[in-house]
Amino acid sequence: MSDQAAPAVALDPNEAALAAVERALRRAGGFALYLMRCNASALRREALGRLRERSSGSGREIVEIDLDGPVTDLLSLLRERVASSGPAPLAVSLSGLELSIPASTDGGILAALNVQRESLPSVVPCPLLLWLPEYAMQRLIVGAPDFYAWRSAEYQLAAAGPAGAPAIWEELPGTGWQVRNLLPDDRERRRQALEGMVEELRSLPPGAVRDWDLSMALRDLGFLALGRHSLDEAQRRYDEALEIDQRLGNAYAAAMTYHQLGIIAEERRRFDEAQESYEKSLETHLRLSDEQGAAATYHQLGNVAYLQGRFDEAEEWYQKSLETHLRLSDEQGAAATYHQLGVIAQERRRFDEAEELYQKSLEITLRLGDEHDAAKTYHQLGGVAEERGDMGLAAEHFRQALTVFERLDDPYSAETAREALARVTGKP
Repeated sequence: MSDQAAPAVALDPNEAALAAVERALRRAGGFALYLMRCNASALRREALGRLRERSSGSGREIVEIDLDGPVTDLLSLLRERVASSGPAPLAVSLSGLELSIPASTDGGILAALNVQRESLPSVVPCPLLLWLPEYAMQRLIVGAPDFYAWRSAEYQLAAAGPAGAPAIWEELPGTGWQVRNLLPDDRERRRQALEGMVEELRSLPPGAVRDWDLSMALRDLGFLALGRHSLDEAQRRYDEALEIDQRLGNAYAAAMTYHQLGIIAEERRRFDEAQESYEKSLETHLRLSDEQGAAATYHQLGNVAYLQGRFDEAEEWYQKSLETHLRLSDEQGAAATYHQLGVIAQERRRFDEAEELYQKSLEITLRLGDEHDAAKTYHQLGGVAEERGDMGLAAEHFRQALTVFERLDDPYSAETAREALARVTGKP
């Protein structure tokens, strides 16, 4: 095999989410509630168009309901629209509900959603795609926790904005794991936009909506700092976000923040502190029936056990995480857990098993365009080849990892790959 690094795979970062939604629609045998986090109406329209293309062979339509004003009786509106749509639709897409969700989160449509949720299957005999921008989703989580916990799955679509974008969520480039794959200039642009957003929000009068947005921006800045291994800055950002989350009673956001604080403690090898943070996060995710959040925390609890040499316990946590990710069609989460199960197999010197698990992870990350996680797996494959004495193949994989880490400006991971490459080639 050649020593050249594999070419970069550039895919639409929303493709994985749309593929998962399409699979969910295809498999659904009746009502299901899919929450769609999406801040840009243009992106929502584009996504719906692509979903219609994907499902064109089913012979069934996606009924679109785009509200242009507040509603007080959502159940009656859905009943009327679905009844007039003709044959049983493949799904109902509902957008614009944020116009009915008050900033106070008390009463109104949110209280109705909590009470009427069990009547929805009799009104909508197919999956319901409920589109909400992030600020409205946060209000729904706080004001209608029973309805939110009742969801079947949750998906997020992200739009990238141009340089110098104003401080609004839909114009920030990249979200979540996609941020790891941004080029340095794009990451810096995102950091500057978030810093501007925080400054702008601090200048506004205190209030629930302002504080929700401030907490989100602080968590995003913490994520960027964590990616740079700036642990003190990340801790400071997350601590402030957590104080806001707890003051607002925003349990879901607090669970996400505890999760990230656990990662910081894990990086510092403060394993008892990491375990405590993860357990706080997990308790809330389970209470809110947030399986995806729970799966991510199972994974991190596996990391804590692995780093302390408790491989059997780590494997149990990873398997629990993997089962949940696969059930939710969460390919990104499954890829990360396949990778860690490969690490456990490698530690046990089960190299064939490790290689198989790494290849499963790599196939997903390359297909999704997650180059950073793919590079981590190339590095581990290099380690397997080195253990087997195949220094040429090991060098190839370490070069593949190093090329990506350098291009994405991850000096910590790049140095690790550089040291491994020098070790197997004998060249400093």
